[in-house]
Amino acid sequence: MTTNNSASSRHTTETVLTLQFHYEIARALAGAASLEDAFSAVLEKIATYGGWDATAAWLTHDLPMGPRSRWVGPRMPSSALDDGAALVQQVLETGQPAWQSGQRSTLAFPLLGDDNTLGAIELVRTGPYEPEEHARQIFTVLSQDIGQFVARHDPHRQAWRDVMYDRQTGLATPELLIERGNQALLMAERTGHGLTLAIIRLRAAGDLGPLLPGIVQRLSGKLRPYDTVAIMAPHELAVLFPAQNANDDNRTLEEKIRKLLPLFALDGARIKLHADASFAAYPADGIDVPSLLRHARGQLESDSPRQFV
Repeated sequence: MTTNNSASSRHTTETVLTLQFHYEIARALAGAASLEDAFSAVLEKIATYGGWDATAAWLTHDLPMGPRSRWVGPRMPSSALDDGAALVQQVLETGQPAWQSGQRSTLAFPLLGDDNTLGAIELVRTGPYEPEEHARQIFTVLSQDIGQFVARHDPHRQAWRDVMYDRQTGLATPELLIERGNQALLMAERTGHGLTLAIIRLRAAGDLGPLLPGIVQRLSGKLRPYDTVAIMAPHELAVLFPAQNANDDNRTLEEKIRKLLPLFALDGARIKLHADASFAAYPADGIDVPSLLRHARGQLESDSPRQFV
């Protein structure tokens, strides 16, 4: 009985402290006039609550320039945060928390808003660390709370969306495909994973426009959260598949794309849709996004394109 009462008391205390922590984070965000104010307020609170020695806030469009804001305790060199750049990049690509445990441990969790990964919070501490379920729940709440603040207050966000997303379909533009492709290539070099880029060319007897919303909805439901579908031209889509298994052969890669294409077999009142497709695999068919696009388009424009639908 004593053991059960002790466990219950610890759980109650932990719950109260967690609620108080989330309240303090929410109050700090509510009182912040800018992203810089918000990060300055919440980074130290996160570090103090979780026993971290250093924290940093990264935004997606600032990734090449380093973290937007950082807090470093007296026991940790500031350079320790730079060592976690690869882990932060992984989180930005997948939208999922990730960590590395060792003599110096690093954890990063995404900032989620507008159904996108807008940034990440990086945490560093001395000694090994594996997040328990309670900690993961806290990171999930922080992901949403801080992410929504970023979505509302980042002055670059709307201009960035206008460039990176097609207004009619909501799909990525060629600019965003190249940006995400470059990030995925850097990760592929570090991990040894492959990368596949598919080009899908749509053919219809009439106007393709009315079918695009249905195409987008059906296709998005079949992809991983970190795959990217881009509209390259009115009748051309590209699909980026990062983090592919390096042992996949061409037949396996082609089959993955083949399974997507029946989604485009949509019959309208006056329109019947067909699709030709081809793919390019890194590093066999190209070492950067432009060369992969050229390879895939070259196959489509050859004498025998793959007509899957």
